[in-house]
Amino acid sequence: MGNTFFATEDSIVKPDKSRFFGYVVDDFIDTANLIKNTLAKLNINILGVSNDYNTCLDYIQSYSENLDFVTLDINIKRHNGLDLIPEIKMISEKIKIFVISANPSPANLNKAKDFGASAFIIKPWFKDDFISTFRQILLQKEGSYATRYC
Repeated sequence: MGNTFFATEDSIVKPDKSRFFGYVVDDFIDTANLIKNTLAKLNINILGVSNDYNTCLDYIQSYSENLDFVTLDINIKRHNGLDLIPEIKMISEKIKIFVISANPSPANLNKAKDFGASAFIIKPWFKDDFISTFRQILLQKEGSYATRYC
């Protein structure tokens, strides 16, 4: 995977100026593609998109060394997206997890944080707040957490 790209002032890049790599999981592929396209405009490379638990887990098991983050919806095919968080963290602690959901119940917010999510973004989100959350989490040190009502 090449890291050569044209960075803009809006780009979110690593301190060494290389790209971030992510994977998007949402039960609605159109929403997944919206997330993918929004992040692509920031020079973030989305390596894959899926709408179910098994596909996501298989991908992460195979390509975890290439991933910086995963976005997860709570409602996905065959499972609850929150249940993927500990599975992902067992594969790689370094992968940051952004839960993006329209279901911000206190139980879901607490479960996401307790399981190790880096952020919880509530749908529908506003583009500027969405980008700000990604910038904050991807560029901060380990242990940061954000809940955004975007």
